[in-house]
Amino acid sequence: MKISIAAVTNKGNVRENNEDTYCISNRSLSCGEEAKSDYYEALDTGSGIQIGVFDGMGGLNGSEVASSIAANRLYELSADEKFQKPADLIVDINNRVCREMMSRKNQFGSTATVVSIGDGFLEIANVGDSRCFLLRNEKMTQISEDHTEAELLRRIGMEAELGSKKTNSENVLTQYLGVPADEFEIEPHEERMSIVAQDIILISSDGLTGMVAEEEIRQILSDTGLLVEKRDQLLEEALANGGRDNVTIVLIEIL
Repeated sequence: MKISIAAVTNKGNVRENNEDTYCISNRSLSCGEEAKSDYYEALDTGSGIQIGVFDGMGGLNGSEVASSIAANRLYELSADEKFQKPADLIVDINNRVCREMMSRKNQFGSTATVVSIGDGFLEIANVGDSRCFLLRNEKMTQISEDHTEAELLRRIGMEAELGSKKTNSENVLTQYLGVPADEFEIEPHEERMSIVAQDIILISSDGLTGMVAEEEIRQILSDTGLLVEKRDQLLEEALANGGRDNVTIVLIEIL
């Protein structure tokens, strides 16, 4: 199976630093760069390709360090060039982040959304709120799970508890990289599914989904045009709508 990948990261219009990172198997890293883009055409998935997006958590010291450590660890792990379960990768990456926290005597935090692609199928795992969507036949479905306080209350039927705290609850993560095992063990959300020609997978930080409505994202992905054009249009919309956060976008097209 062959795929194309178009990725970009941008610090946005407001933030001084880019705390987002992405990793494309053992091919590319974006750690700490204000702006970076990549395009890979007709990659052979072989025995496996791993792609990850990591969004450093605002308000924690060294959040850009956490996402950078995470992306670098995924880069190391993907050197084997074989299919690896993304949930296992996230657990390993979390262990690395926690060891670095202890070593540096600092607190780090980051989201993690990792996709592993094999021959005719993909697996995804995530902690935090960096999202992953599947577009098929112009229908877009979220296949990641938001680990936020607000989403947790919705799932247990306590939406009324949100009240005026809804906005803050949307930003409070219940799972993320940087949680030591003696505090609690992270439980990444997992999905596995078949993939077919013309499917498009989007992985992004909330700098995109917080700035551009899902319906607009769906329309852009459904339009005819090159994958890089869709990537660039999504970024342009996020920046035009305010660009209040770092923006990272990874598009994967099944050929």
